[in-house]
Order: sequence, then C-alpha cells, then structure tokens
Amino acid sequence: MNKENERIVDLKEMLDKSAKCYGNKTIYKLRNKEISYIEMQEMVNFLGTSLLKMGLKDKKIAIISENRYEWEIAYFAIVCGTGIGVPLDKSLTAKEITTVLKRSEVEAVFCSEKYEKMIVEVKKDLADLKYIISFDNQGERAFSTLLEEGKILIENGNNEFINAKIDNEETGFIMFTSGTTEKSKAIMLSHKNVCSDLVNVGKIFPINSEDIALSVLPLNHVLEGLFCMLLTIYKGAMRIYCKDIEDIVEDINKYKISFMGAVP
Repeated sequence: MNKENERIVDLKEMLDKSAKCYGNKTIYKLRNKEISYIEMQEMVNFLGTSLLKMGLKDKKIAIISENRYEWEIAYFAIVCGTGIGVPLDKSLTAKEITTVLKRSEVEAVFCSEKYEKMIVEVKKDLADLKYIISFDNQGERAFSTLLEEGKILIENGNNEFINAKIDNEETGFIMFTSGTTEKSKAIMLSHKNVCSDLVNVGKIFPINSEDIALSVLPLNHVLEGLFCMLLTIYKGAMRIYCKDIEDIVEDINKYKISFMGAVP
C-alpha cells in the first residue's frame, strides 16, 4: 500500500485522504494501545466540533506539551476547521509563555499536566485567554470531556467542523522562532505554504506505509512537524514516540524504526 505524492491543498484534505486510504492501519503505536488512521480522524472531528461550540472559530489556539498523540489531535482539530494553530516550545519560561501568548492573542491553550499550573498562573496577565484545556486532568474543559461532547454533537447532526472549508492562503499557523539571538519572531504560515513543502519533501524522502517512524524532536519544531508528523501521516506510516533521548537506540531496535528526523 503506497500512496503517490499527490497534490494536496490543505491539511484537512490530507487528513481526509489518509484516513480513507489507510483506514484501520495503525498510525500511533503507544505503550498500552494502538490508534488507527480512522480513529485519529474521528477524534479530530470530535474535538474540532467542541472547539467550534466553544466559540473558537477563527481564533488563535496554542499547544504546549511533551510529545504525545493528543498534541497532534489538538493540532489538527485547530487547523482543520477551527482557527489558527500556535505550537509552543515546551522549554519556554513562564515569562516567555506570557509574552508569546499575548503577542499572538491566543484565546485557548491545550497543555499537559506538567504545564497546566504555569498556564493557570500566567492567565491572569492575559486578557484574551479564555480557556485552558488539559490533556491529563479531568474537568469541564478537559481534552477527554471535549472529545465526548463533540462525539455527541456529531451524532446529533452537527457537521459544522466536518464540513468546514479551509482558505489555504490565509494564516493557518503562527510559529515562533527560538529567539536565541534576540526576541523571537512570529512566523505566519498558510496551509498552502505547509502543503507545498510537504509534497516536495515527500518526493525527496520516499517513505511509504510500511515505514515506522520515531518521533524524537519536539512536535512544535518545524523539522519534526513537517519531516516526521505530517510526512508520516501523508504517507501512511506508523509513528512511535520516544519517551527519553537515552532510549533512542532501544526504541530503534524494539520497534524496527526505519525513519526519524534529528538535528546535529
């Protein structure tokens, strides 16, 4: 099963095509379960439907977390019909997080338990920030709760997110540079930008649905986001998350890894 480097106009189209093409094939092999392409798309639809119900259409939504499949579900739920995605570096300090959230006028943040307390603390200084959505803790705005609510909405006929149209020339993503030499810069990207790169990268790196990729770099990293996350979904590959940098060799052998992105 090997999909050609077909043209895609936005990431919503890419996700739809991959779900149809690879269906029940595993996309995420986790330590305790496996998630298929169709299950992944369903979760994206559930979450996106809930985000629209919360009034977040065309709003900026950030994500800060360690690498995990929920990060990706949130990412696609944001950019495939809700609003503008703002992936954040998990090494940012509270002061830096406050600055980038304020500059980008973020109205909701997805975060893991590790960063939730910090986001709660900086929220008082952010007039635009309305929602903190936890990947781990339960509650009214928990990730799992929104999935359930979105599922019910769709079952009751709400197809607003599923039928959402993407303007692939408008800003769909705001990426912040590392700011190692001066104040970080906010880079505005469109679906057209990202998909053009993705299709061309796919021509250079001929991976296919038989490949197994190891996700090592942070998902907000442009290289990891394009080279590993998007490329593997586009090509129907399976993904493993590396829990610790010291486990790379063990993971490569254990899961028979054939593909990964890295930096010197």
